[in-house]
Amino acid sequence: MHLIHRTDSCLVNAAHRGRRKQQEESMFKMIKDDLAKKTDAQLAALFQQASLGLSAAQSHVASAQSHLAMIRAEIAIRGPSPR
Repeated sequence: MHLIHRTDSCLVNAAHRGRRKQQEESMFKMIKDDLAKKTDAQLAALFQQASLGLSAAQSHVASAQSHLAMIRAEIAIRGPSPR
């Protein structure tokens, strides 16, 4: 039963990733004419989504930079590699 639950969970996660990817692609392919057809509420929602996506992306960049700095520091502590 645990295996079935795990499989269902994987399918749900895969479906979620598929929807997210579709959503991201549709945001990038949007053109000015598409925006002109949106209602005020739809534009506000799109703006909020884009803002949240930007915040998340910046968060990932900051985290990656932090990890790189820690790795660089550890490499520096260990000194040059023996040849």
